[in-house]
Amino acid sequence: MTIFIDRQDLARAYASILVSGTHSSTLFTSLAATLVEEIRVVILGSSNATEERASATANAAYFAYVGTLFSWSARPGADPAELTDTLRDTFTAICEATS
Repeated sequence: MTIFIDRQDLARAYASILVSGTHSSTLFTSLAATLVEEIRVVILGSSNATEERASATANAAYFAYVGTLFSWSARPGADPAELTDTLRDTFTAICEATS
């Protein structure tokens, strides 16, 4: 996330590639899978969630992350703190709702 905060233009480029649907990139597919797995591991380690629940929650958190990143990057000059604050609030709501 830090790279996107430091380079908002990179976040916009990432969003445009994913949204266009014209690129089947192993890099982006691998990145998404890695992020979902890392989130799932954190959920399993910090709760009593089942594997199934942790996987579903990780997917929800990933898609919330992507949506938040896209929305934030669409506003030139957006405050980086807004991104981190919104993500923290969103992840908290998702995790509390599924616990």
